[in-house]
Amino acid sequence: MTFINKVKIKICGVTNGEDVRLVCNAGADFLGLLLDVPSPRSLTLEGVESLSKISSVPVVILFSDAETEKILNAVETIRPYAIQLQGSEPPEMIIELRKSVATEIWKALHFPAQGDDVVPIEEAKQMMKEYATAGADKFILDTVVVRGEKKQQGGTGRTHDWGLAKELVVLSALPVFLAGGLNPENVCEAIEKVRPYGVDLSSGVEMSVGKKDPVKVQSFITRARGCTA
Repeated sequence: MTFINKVKIKICGVTNGEDVRLVCNAGADFLGLLLDVPSPRSLTLEGVESLSKISSVPVVILFSDAETEKILNAVETIRPYAIQLQGSEPPEMIIELRKSVATEIWKALHFPAQGDDVVPIEEAKQMMKEYATAGADKFILDTVVVRGEKKQQGGTGRTHDWGLAKELVVLSALPVFLAGGLNPENVCEAIEKVRPYGVDLSSGVEMSVGKKDPVKVQSFITRARGCTA
């Protein structure tokens, strides 16, 4: 067996200074802050700027179908390591952003929760190709859950098809994070099955919405670092 020691870990949806320090001290590689996302974990520009200043690890700011001007303003103000497009942004938006920003651009791709629906592999491959060509730097494979007319992209606490995720990781020209329903109990299985560049989670290490659990955070990171494939 080969030990996976370099899997990257992103803890997302951090909302307060105590949790920023917790995530950084526990050994995460990236800190995710929500700025324009339909989530109770979303912050104001001032809140994101304040938390970014005390982070000792690279900060990724998440947006969901935000206006280009708002994204550019946030990048200019905060100067994050990366911005993550978490909504239904088209490849053309990445092309437009590339004209003005040098920061990394990560694109989340959302797939139905396990058992809800099936996504044709060719459709997923074409989608990744278009975003990569537009200038994306990394992908996040996340879960989408539809409840009536409402669509929740990310933060669902549910996994998607890891078999599909594994195929996309192999085929992708860019590094791929696996997200969606991860927690300390299943992270090793996820890494062993999918072999992603990194893992990304929010609700899986919370004690309540927007508040991280120190035990769960440390357990997740320890297990992700120590599992094998």
